[in-house]
Amino acid sequence: MSSTPKPEVVGTTPRTPHNRIYRPLPDGYYIRLLTLTPGQKTDPISVTLTVTDLDSAPPFEALSYVWGKIDSPADLVPITCDGHPFGVTPNLAAALRRIRGRSDTRLLWADAICINQHDLEERGFHVSFMGRIYSCAHRVLVHLGPAPDGRAGDVAALVAEVKGLLARCDGDINNAPILESSDSLLLDSRWEALKCMLSVPWFTRAWVIQEVGLARDPVVLYGDDDGGLEAESDVVEFLYRDLMRLAAWHERCAPTLSSSWGVEFSTIHGDWLDWTVSGAEAWKGDLDRTFLDLVNQASWLGCADHRDHIYSLLGHPLALVDVEENENEIGGEAGHRDSSVTGAEEKKLVVMPDYGKSVDDVYLELALNLIRQRRGLRVLSAVEHATDAELETESGSPSWVPMWKQSMTICTLGIFSGFYYNASGGLGKQPPPAVVRTSPYTVMQTHDESALREEKLLRVAGAFVDVVDETIAFNDEHLELPWTVHSPRRLADTMKSIWQAAIKTNPCPGERSPYIGDEPDSNDGRIDALSLTLTAGLTGYDSAESAEHFSEHRANFRAYRATSGLLTNVDSVVDAKDEYEHEAGTQSPEAQPAVSATTGNAEKFWLDMRLVSYGRNFFRTQRGYFGLGPRTMRRGDQCVVLAGAKVPFVLRQARGDSGTKDRRRLVGECYLHGIMNGEVTGSFGGDDGTVQIELF
Repeated sequence: MSSTPKPEVVGTTPRTPHNRIYRPLPDGYYIRLLTLTPGQKTDPISVTLTVTDLDSAPPFEALSYVWGKIDSPADLVPITCDGHPFGVTPNLAAALRRIRGRSDTRLLWADAICINQHDLEERGFHVSFMGRIYSCAHRVLVHLGPAPDGRAGDVAALVAEVKGLLARCDGDINNAPILESSDSLLLDSRWEALKCMLSVPWFTRAWVIQEVGLARDPVVLYGDDDGGLEAESDVVEFLYRDLMRLAAWHERCAPTLSSSWGVEFSTIHGDWLDWTVSGAEAWKGDLDRTFLDLVNQASWLGCADHRDHIYSLLGHPLALVDVEENENEIGGEAGHRDSSVTGAEEKKLVVMPDYGKSVDDVYLELALNLIRQRRGLRVLSAVEHATDAELETESGSPSWVPMWKQSMTICTLGIFSGFYYNASGGLGKQPPPAVVRTSPYTVMQTHDESALREEKLLRVAGAFVDVVDETIAFNDEHLELPWTVHSPRRLADTMKSIWQAAIKTNPCPGERSPYIGDEPDSNDGRIDALSLTLTAGLTGYDSAESAEHFSEHRANFRAYRATSGLLTNVDSVVDAKDEYEHEAGTQSPEAQPAVSATTGNAEKFWLDMRLVSYGRNFFRTQRGYFGLGPRTMRRGDQCVVLAGAKVPFVLRQARGDSGTKDRRRLVGECYLHGIMNGEVTGSFGGDDGTVQIELF
């Protein structure tokens, strides 16, 4: 199930009320299976339904496909279900025709038919154990549909070729050679066909992550044989996990496929590939992975019902939490208890699917439950607001609740445990709150759930750092892939404005830039501060400031400036005597163009910058700090380090009477250069260096 059209236009027709086909299911894990009767390509589609206990079901195949957009019953394809007229989406009809036997029946599970879409209670209950359906299936069939370019065979050939290449390396990608861009395999035009396949809608839908993640070994069906009885078939099959091994090989051994052919695999598919028991070590062994990591990484995926940004992922074992963790929970009902996935004696879903709840209520419930778990403040890093109006609305969700239905950035800074950030490491330890005893935060009115539901206030401890003075937005169109030699020049005007902001005199009288030392002959560190800010202190997923990477980072930035023409632009911005001043003790960039061109990698810097700058603003604070922050931030917003958080945040003062003076709206997370690794200590106010802040 990859998208959910309106129930009133799916399934039964006015001539066939749904109660003629669907009968209430028994209590427990009962499902309907459909038997697809055999036929030729052009024969009408006919199915019958049977009810079975999932635990004793006969071998069946489950479909993973995209529903597609349906606006009215006229868009549906008529089939026959138990002898009655029934309407299905064109994509499902195509999938059924694709897999229908010529002489044998096939036993299948397809959500649009096997679930009564008119019954919200049944629909919600099935979603709560949807993962079990896919894990119990004998096979999961991934129906991608026809190849837009008619080259499905080329894709299958590439998958097989890379599989053979890895087999010769004992199946270990780390043993495979890293290919030069001139290698004949990388010059093969079949990569165009793979790029085309990766653009089909299936790869952008939320539900499919669970469907293939829980499958034993999902099979991809790609291509179309509906051209008529005499047409040559362009239909191929290959294992989905072989495709993902190709993706991993591409990332390590053939990264130039991105720039040369535009081949881009979404990391969500590879990072969360295997949810099965056999793949349990991957998620059990990584103690820093939580359900938050999965939901956050999948937030850009599409689904017609925005509640499904959460519900579509509940099949993962990380969605099950210990019952005792949520005893006396704040808001939200006790979730469905299940011990079947992990073998634990008593687990429950972090949220229970309920299509009777509003989107805002579902997102609030998840946020509250995640905050109660370890490192709960990480969830605040997922907050993104599309507009000021959304941020400052008095209705709907509070500003600190992530809206999983929108995703504006490529990379969240404060959730991934692999990033080196530890912004709150220097703050004093906070007293444990009354309800959540292991974390430095609490929720207002924790003793009164109804008050919490009404007020929706989150009280956190934090230290104010500075005030935003200027912001400059990146044009996301200028950061689109693929990279070309012209990519840096598209950003030239933006970079010129950023440099103008970087060299300004501090608005605070008597204060120097925090990146210039106190001694008269101190080096000007603003060049390094600027380059590190533009990449959020990262190169790839590692610290760019580390001894291992810093020299390379500097060289890459010099190469980027030379490629972008930024050196020429800077000439008109600053006086000659101040131009870049001293670059951290090295000669000025005007003396280094040859070094930049030969030792640095402009594309690598651009890719590092793109990862963290897309969807964000560069900003400068009143005291001269540089940062990357949310698109909706503005002058006058406050930069704050919250106790227990990995990164700083941008907050906005509440407007209103004096009773709201300590209340702030959460604008979003930020990177603030020089404040990312415990530099903020007890000197920022209060006996322990913090103040209490109420987020609403």
